Amino acid sequence: MLYNNTTGSNIVARALYGMLCLTAALPLTVGSTNAASTESVVYRFPAGAGGYFPTGRLVEDAHGALYGTTALGGLMGKGTIFKFVPPTETQKTGQLTVLYFFSGTPYGALPQGSLALGANGVLYGTTPDGGNGAGDGTIFAVQPPTAAKPYPTGITIHQFNREADGNAPAPGLLIGNNGTLYGAISGGASGFGSAFGSIFAFVPAKNQTVWTEKILYAFKGGADGLTPNGSLISDISGALYGTTLDTAPVPNAARSGTIFKLTPPPAGKTAWTRTILYRFKGTTDGSIPTAPLLRDGKGALYGTTKGGNGTVFKLSPPAAGKTVWTLATLYSFKGGADGQTPSSGVVVDKTGALTGTTLKGGATGHGTVFKLTPPKTATGKWTKTVLHSFAGGTDGNNPASVLISPSGSLFGVTNYGGNTGCASKPYPGGCGTIFKLTE
Repeated sequence: MLYNNTTGSNIVARALYGMLCLTAALPLTVGSTNAASTESVVYRFPAGAGGYFPTGRLVEDAHGALYGTTALGGLMGKGTIFKFVPPTETQKTGQLTVLYFFSGTPYGALPQGSLALGANGVLYGTTPDGGNGAGDGTIFAVQPPTAAKPYPTGITIHQFNREADGNAPAPGLLIGNNGTLYGAISGGASGFGSAFGSIFAFVPAKNQTVWTEKILYAFKGGADGLTPNGSLISDISGALYGTTLDTAPVPNAARSGTIFKLTPPPAGKTAWTRTILYRFKGTTDGSIPTAPLLRDGKGALYGTTKGGNGTVFKLSPPAAGKTVWTLATLYSFKGGADGQTPSSGVVVDKTGALTGTTLKGGATGHGTVFKLTPPKTATGKWTKTVLHSFAGGTDGNNPASVLISPSGSLFGVTNYGGNTGCASKPYPGGCGTIFKLTE
């Protein structure tokens, strides 16, 4: 269980839930590189118990509230889970509430990446650290307040052990049928996992108090791939799709990476089938692909690579009678003002345009939000636009992936920038922000 689940620490949790409801200052509007879009900083994280260094893509509930994680801060300094209600026309300031904080051993530490929003408002995620004494990471759930428990309740679903099932679970989980959780472990296991990484499933009992772990596939390294990363996605058949960062047998060798598919076993069987859909060459096609992927209605996969300046790609399934998937590079970043290192995937809007972020580059080198508009003809090229170049300082630095709200606005976080209370090495200054971008 998480730190706050014991009787004594629940008292602390209630105090935390009541105290750390923080109101943002009035949004700061910053000039964009595209006159048709406006970026506003709607929250700047403070140093300390409020949490800082937000990571991953925000998730939105049916009421428009946003949820995310901070890698550090909180009462124990090991990270937080927060809820943010954005400003509205009638409520000019947003409000952030710390729902939970982490304490390290044995409850998890340094949460990173996106949360998964499940039934009844339960939030699921991973921590790459904490858990057992070796700090091998956890899977956690945070349940919303109820009449019996008027504050969020945390549960540790699993503590990883590098000698048994691996360590450092990748950020993000996929919620499948019947509440099964799917994710990736980056490596470390000498038991039934793999030193090169594994794909796992945690299947809940009906009361969700007992979870059964299954290793669906253990990577072999080399051409098979190693170090799976980020959230998985699925199709209607239950097949899983993801990426591995590497194809080299040792970490310091050439890094290319793969896109893979895991197909569920047929009736009466237990083994999942792994298929490599594409193996990057590390040339014009890019290298070091990053999850999560995006899948369209025709089965094509979209994503980003971060090697070099980075690319955005489309991987199309085989034509009728063929077996080879085809990769097209939709855009290659040039660095500098154009942006560099897209590492959070892309999202799609109702027009079919793709939106993402680059960690670096832009007008001042602090990262960008970009948009790729599809061509009007089958032989045309995608058009890339920088929607916003982050200015650093109070505007933020190093943006993570974005969420497109039903309203059409984009919300995201910057890992750094904002307030200056966290400005110490090795961080580039500032505790992080939540931003809103409207075209």
